[in-house]
Amino acid sequence: MLRLGLDLGTNSIGWALYRLAEDGEPDALVDGGVLIHPDGRNPRNRASNAAERRIKRGPRRNRDRMLRRRRRVAQLLHGLGLLPSGEGGRKASRSLDPLQLRAEALDRPLTPHELGRVLLSFADRRGFKSNRKTDGGEGGAIRKETGELRRRMEQAERDAQREGHHAARTLGEFLWRRRQRGETVRARPTGNRERPYAGLYPDRAMIEEELDAIRGAQAKHHPSISPEQWGDVVAALLHQRPLRPVERGPCTLLPDEKRAYRAYPLFQRFRIREEVLNIEITPPGERARRLTSDECERVVVKLLETRSRTFDEVVALLALPPSTHVNLRSVARDKIDGDLTAAALRANKRFGRGWSNLSLDQQQVVVERLLEDEDPNELEDWLREEFGLDEAAAESVASAPLPLGTGRLSLAAIEQLLPQMRRGFRYHDAVQAAGLGHHSDLHGDGSMDRLPYYGEVLERHVTGRRPNDRNEAERLGRVANPTVHIALGQIRRLFNAIAEKHGKPCEVVVELARELKQNEEQRLDDQKRQRDNRERNDRLHELAAQAGHEDPSPLDMRKLRLW
Repeated sequence: MLRLGLDLGTNSIGWALYRLAEDGEPDALVDGGVLIHPDGRNPRNRASNAAERRIKRGPRRNRDRMLRRRRRVAQLLHGLGLLPSGEGGRKASRSLDPLQLRAEALDRPLTPHELGRVLLSFADRRGFKSNRKTDGGEGGAIRKETGELRRRMEQAERDAQREGHHAARTLGEFLWRRRQRGETVRARPTGNRERPYAGLYPDRAMIEEELDAIRGAQAKHHPSISPEQWGDVVAALLHQRPLRPVERGPCTLLPDEKRAYRAYPLFQRFRIREEVLNIEITPPGERARRLTSDECERVVVKLLETRSRTFDEVVALLALPPSTHVNLRSVARDKIDGDLTAAALRANKRFGRGWSNLSLDQQQVVVERLLEDEDPNELEDWLREEFGLDEAAAESVASAPLPLGTGRLSLAAIEQLLPQMRRGFRYHDAVQAAGLGHHSDLHGDGSMDRLPYYGEVLERHVTGRRPNDRNEAERLGRVANPTVHIALGQIRRLFNAIAEKHGKPCEVVVELARELKQNEEQRLDDQKRQRDNRERNDRLHELAAQAGHEDPSPLDMRKLRLW
């Protein structure tokens, strides 16, 4: 019999294959070595190579899409006779200032080629269309800039009307007046944190409004263009393909179901109850025990009403001696989180007490819209119409900092587990009581002679399956971490090579280093460092909130740490 020992690292796998005697003890070393492999990260900054490629690929794709859009719009305009066909005519058309024509289009008939020049210019610059799910902090900063631009346009138009003329009926007219005064018309990064784009960042809605105004002024002068043809041109200019949805991994217990977002109200209730059921207390002079059903309910109710509770507050709530030991308390952890979603949406500037008056189904609908809707304007309109929120409250709800990521279970699994957990079953017992099998039994039967691609056996841990793709990793999915993806592939490669040469080992032992090698003092040092980091991050979050950033991005946090 052969036993294989593996020592896994981020860039290497050390291995030793040895023969076992009849009593199961090592008898002789058969083979061994070290496999060196890349970890898929840049050695300078430890960023994923895939992320760096993605960042560089983004601008290329945006440019390619802009050129395709320009060709598509130009083809439509040629068909309508709005663009010249000869080289001389195209050169003359390019010499026209589209900003001037955009302003004049509101008051005088444009020639066909002038109108075509105006419409084609929108293919290059059509304004920022916010996407709540991806823009993050930058999207919020740009939104402030678009709001500042609208305010300046409204003020310029009011001032001009008092003098008997117009200055900012549309974005194009506003920018043309600025150019006439020798002022900049482009949004350029200024380095000013308060006004990073100098208040000149237009959004897509401004372009839509201007196109409507130009169409309203010019349609009567170009009767050969039908309403359907106007619509085709505008649609080609404004079309933006929807983002591919981020795939959630499969549920640990029900692989056909998708994992639930952590922000879901039901997930928050499940997480709270799971943690409370794991609490064990040791009052002075007594043995450790679990909380009673009544004690569990009291703690759960309190956590559902607040963002967090310290373990000292939990002990006081249960009327226990202050020196009572709580098993979950450590140097690195002194509190237990409550309903983070409710805490964010229950704020006075958002739903206030009205959030608690909503049913669980209504809360679920709201959170799903907050997580899935891409257009903030549509979301805010829905919040005002559906729940009677004012403009400020709707905007605040739309930007509320909800818990990020997904849990390991789906809503379907949580709905089956919660009744069992309310009966007092801990998670692992609730899984069996609900008839969902075993929570951690992932063993194979040992019948395979060679290791397959890990996506075949780790279905619960992979995402991005594309059944029709020829590539194995794309067809069966992969783990998101590039280092883990590469390491699992190298383990497969090494094991199969060893099995090919020496036969399949009867046992494989994997070394789990790091934490297992720490003594008690080292573990306490780690916990103290984690506590210090958490306290520092809490202070930095407070600073960010004071500066108007309730949910600072990782980049914002890094800047604050450097500061």
